[in-house]
This record gives sequence, C-alpha cells and structure tokens, in this order.
Amino acid sequence: MWRQSILAVSAMALTALGAGPSAARSSWTHGAHAPTSAGPTPTPDYALMAEAVLVEMNELRFDPGAYARKLAHHRTLYRGKTIFQRNAPPVLTQEGVTAVDEAIAALRQTQRLPQLRWADGLARAAQDHADDLGRNNLTGHGGSDGSRPEERSRRYGDLEVVHAENITFGSMTGREVVIDLLIDDGVAGRGHREILLAPQLRVTGVACGPHPSYRITCVVEYAGGFRPHGEAAPRRADPQRATTPRSPYQRRPWRDPVVEL
Repeated sequence: MWRQSILAVSAMALTALGAGPSAARSSWTHGAHAPTSAGPTPTPDYALMAEAVLVEMNELRFDPGAYARKLAHHRTLYRGKTIFQRNAPPVLTQEGVTAVDEAIAALRQTQRLPQLRWADGLARAAQDHADDLGRNNLTGHGGSDGSRPEERSRRYGDLEVVHAENITFGSMTGREVVIDLLIDDGVAGRGHREILLAPQLRVTGVACGPHPSYRITCVVEYAGGFRPHGEAAPRRADPQRATTPRSPYQRRPWRDPVVEL
C-alpha cells in the first residue's frame, strides 16, 4: 500500500494574504511509497469521502485531547516502521511511531479550535485540482495550467486572512486522510499538522477523486474567510460566538454559509 500527503502554504506555513510578492510559497512532501500492484478495491463515493474528511477534521478540532486517544490506538498498529491493518495492505512509513508520539503530545497541549465551515467555492477549487491531478497523473500543488492553490480558490471568491492547501494520495477514508496529515510522517516542519490545528483557518472545501498511481487523491482548501463573488461582506459576529463550535459533527451545508469572523 502507498500513501502520500503534500501541502502548500505561503512562507512560514501560514502567511497573511496580500503580503506582497516577497511572500514566497513553500511545499513539502512526505510519506511517499512506490506504487505497488494490489487487488481491486471498490470505487469510493467521492462526495461522501469529502464530507467524511470535513467531519473528521472538525472532530479533531473540537476535542484535540480526545483525538489523541485515537492516535494512541493507531500507534498499536505499528510493527517497526510498518502499519498493519486488517483487510488492508501494509503501509511503510519513514519514522515509525516517533512521528505518532510527537503528534499525540502536540494534541494533548492543544485547546479546542474553531470548527471549519464548508464553502462551496473552496470545494469547487479543490475539485478542479483533484480532477487535474487524476487526469494528468500529477502529485503536486501546481496545476497543469500553471495555477497555484490560492489562484484556483480566487476563481470562485475572495479569500480573507490566510489560505492553505493539503493534499493526500492513497488515503482511503476520511479518518485516514486526517490521521496521515496529522502524523505528518517524514516532514520535518510538520506543516500538514500545523494547517489542521491552525486557529486562523475557519472555512474549508474538500474534494476527492480517482488517481491513476495512488487510486485516490483528496484536496483540501482552507482560508480564514471566503466570500463568493458578488456576495456582500458579512456582518461581524461576537468573537466569542465565532470561536465556539455548535457541534463536533458539523456537516456540509447545501449552500455557502455566511462566514462570520
């Protein structure tokens, strides 16, 4: 089995939008395993997969300490640097349990974070890139048209504060996507984890699709705020209300919510 995760964000992982041309963009790759032949697997429901990623991210952010217990269970699946799960091929990691232990310690020190609200515009940007990755057998943040993550999101609306993108390859469930990004095996700066736990990020859009080399890819766009083109600026909410999640299982609304920061 193979899994890979990559991310792209502005310099220093999370940078305020509008910082000017000097704000270079960085990216990291980790967890790459050479594709191997494996038996056929059922075709995922990609829309449900995207929603599962949203639910899992919000469960993590609602109670990081409780999620650390999930990682502790995940740790028991390791034998050396290889993960063995029932009904799944083994997954070779670079660091073994070292990265898992570091993630557990980080979650135990993390307070509750704002829930991520779904934005259809960000989901459309994510879908554009997921389709491009699959169609052209790509594994990077750059589009086949030369586009970068922030550019793709701006096609559908205005971004506020910060923007980031995570991508996974080969993670077959919403939980696998989040755990792989959270452990961040092989990435010295743990940039994927930093994005998942960033309090500045308040909205997201997720899309998953087929990939010829890794079976499946999931693209996750994040921003501090998002306003679809033509929509009036939202009224600012009470800061206390804006940081208190209503539910640990906030699901995708049918239309873009009014994002109140």
